[in-house]
Amino acid sequence: MVEIYVPIIGKAYDVYLPPELMVVEVAERVRNAIFRLNPEEEYRLEGASFAMLCRRDNGAKLRAKQSVRECMENGTKLLLF
Repeated sequence: MVEIYVPIIGKAYDVYLPPELMVVEVAERVRNAIFRLNPEEEYRLEGASFAMLCRRDNGAKLRAKQSVRECMENGTKLLLF
C-alpha cells in the first residue's frame, strides 16, 4: 500500500500496487482513476498529463521501466505530476 498525492487537485489516495506492475503502468492507472473519481475537478484536470511519479520525501523521479517491487515499499509516499 502506497500513498499517492496529486498536487493539482490537493488530494491523496492510498493505493495497493501489485509488485510486478511497472511505474509507467501505475501512473496510467492512477490517472484514469483520478478522472473517474473527480468529475467535479474536470476544469483543473484538463490538459494534465500525470506522466511522472516522484518520491514525496526527496522528490526523486521514479523510472518508468522500474517495477513497483524495485522502487517502492509498503508505506511509500509518492507525488503524481
